[in-house]
Amino acid sequence: MSLSSRLRSLGAVVGVIAFGVVSLGSGGCTKPQPDGASTSPSTSGSPNSSAAPSSSASSQTDASAEPTAKGGAKAASYDGKYATTAVTMIAVPDGVKWKGEESPDGVGEGKLALEVSAEGRVQGTIEGALGAALVEGTVDGDTLTATFRRKDPTDNGFYGTLGGKIAADKIEGTLTSSRGNAGLVREGKFSLAKK
Repeated sequence: MSLSSRLRSLGAVVGVIAFGVVSLGSGGCTKPQPDGASTSPSTSGSPNSSAAPSSSASSQTDASAEPTAKGGAKAASYDGKYATTAVTMIAVPDGVKWKGEESPDGVGEGKLALEVSAEGRVQGTIEGALGAALVEGTVDGDTLTATFRRKDPTDNGFYGTLGGKIAADKIEGTLTSSRGNAGLVREGKFSLAKK
């Protein structure tokens, strides 16, 4: 197999992996809860979802009780900026190196705004160098984990992940993103302040 064929195959694999990471981040996996509460993801995201009820009495909760995130997260809004740089080469097994396309797309600064609910759910938006994107994720204690996807899925823009730590009235962390075809990979840092 020629080097160019191997690199095309690698690009397809990286694209599938990036899509899988975004898919998993939107609720595809569950994490056991220490209090025995059920964490089965809802197919509609609505508390009135038609998902089958659990047979366990311990997973049923009082509808009037106000849920809180693990670690007692409080609802808050955050605003700030991110800055990204190009990832030009990635080493993979068997000594093959992946080299992305050369382009200024996705390199630079932009705005990031997040809303954290009392339940620990995160929603937000990205604008700027990475293009218009929607953010979804969770807060667990002081750790933010989120994915972002295109506001317009047909624009061939960037998808990716965010990870950060909440301290006092700010969130700081890193982001990684790529286009759906994995031809352009970007990484960066973000800093947000509580509104």
